[in-house]
Amino acid sequence: RVKIRERLGPGTEIIAYPYGDTDPVVAHVMGACGYVLGLTCNAGFCSFGDDSMNLPRIEIKGSDTLQDFVSKLH
Repeated sequence: RVKIRERLGPGTEIIAYPYGDTDPVVAHVMGACGYVLGLTCNAGFCSFGDDSMNLPRIEIKGSDTLQDFVSKLH
């Protein structure tokens, strides 16, 4: 996290796991390093009860139109 923060500056509290690859140990270590949110590649919407270090996400591609984007939010 120190190296990432050196490059990107303050405000690096969210980690997107490389290729979404994580497990409970990795999520715990990332939390211990100071990250407050962890993003997986699991498709889905987040809800208030989700584990903040194992959040799903919706894939938005560069080729998506505005209508594609809007339809993925429903």
